[in-house]
Amino acid sequence: MCVYIEIVMTRTFPSISGWIEDRTSNWNKTGSFILSSFCDFVAPHGGVISLGGLIDSGALVGITEQNIRSSVNRLVGDGWLSKQAIGRRSYFRLSDAGARRYDLVRRRLYHDDEATWTGRWQIIISCHSFEAPETSANLFRDFQWIGFGKVAENVYVRPERSGNDVKGEAVLGLPSTMVSFVGSSDALAAPMESLVAQAWDLEMISARYRTFVDRTEWLLKQLRRKTTKISGALALAVRSLVIHDFRRVRLADPLLPGMLLPKDWPGDRAYAIMKELYGLLSLPSEQYIMETMTGLRGKLPPADNSFGLRFGGLPI
Repeated sequence: MCVYIEIVMTRTFPSISGWIEDRTSNWNKTGSFILSSFCDFVAPHGGVISLGGLIDSGALVGITEQNIRSSVNRLVGDGWLSKQAIGRRSYFRLSDAGARRYDLVRRRLYHDDEATWTGRWQIIISCHSFEAPETSANLFRDFQWIGFGKVAENVYVRPERSGNDVKGEAVLGLPSTMVSFVGSSDALAAPMESLVAQAWDLEMISARYRTFVDRTEWLLKQLRRKTTKISGALALAVRSLVIHDFRRVRLADPLLPGMLLPKDWPGDRAYAIMKELYGLLSLPSEQYIMETMTGLRGKLPPADNSFGLRFGGLPI
């Protein structure tokens, strides 16, 4: 098992702008940031944004125009985004496959999983790992995003939650070379603790959650103060960075039932911080988005109804 170790001391900063500068000092995930932006504010605001809007949002966190241009074209080539040119202007939206993946991200990112564990396990057996390694890798990523872990080269498992449907959640449909079924813990060859350790690197996920908490606790204290005034541009920059960081660890988290997790699991604290931060940042950042970002018909339309339901309801 690969052990993830990152030591981060709780720090203070001269200002919220200083926090942003520190956070972006070693920026190297432009493509991932663009996808976070699409999930966070482009999708609920009509789903289409101009290249200029992406460049402006990237500039808020120190990403150059050149990096945005090259990364967005790479995402089109990889099938995440689709491009539409009107005159000299370019507009981007999630592709059909990207939109289906966004739906998985949306449910895991903005909502706490309150479904009850049935005590059984959902199991998928695949032949793809022997036939097409690239296909197998893509499927594993998609399965990971809906909580599955790999226990053998072609076997994936996750706790069965009430209402979960593997075929309905599979992004591109469950291939004919795969079979899914449900089994009890007794039917599994390994003890439960060993199975969980084999399927998921909880130490790595826990360390990443602790890093997130260490990075954001100071920020939350600042934004709680009634004397803190934050502009719309600054609010969107902070919102974009924290949701990007949270998204990257949340999608690696299988969201296991509490009885399968170690004591003092930091994912709960990370979710609580993200929820409060999002509520504090939503109004000024939304005003900035509506005033400055453009789509096919001028300024972006108001966010759809699903936006207000994020994190249990937003104060907007």
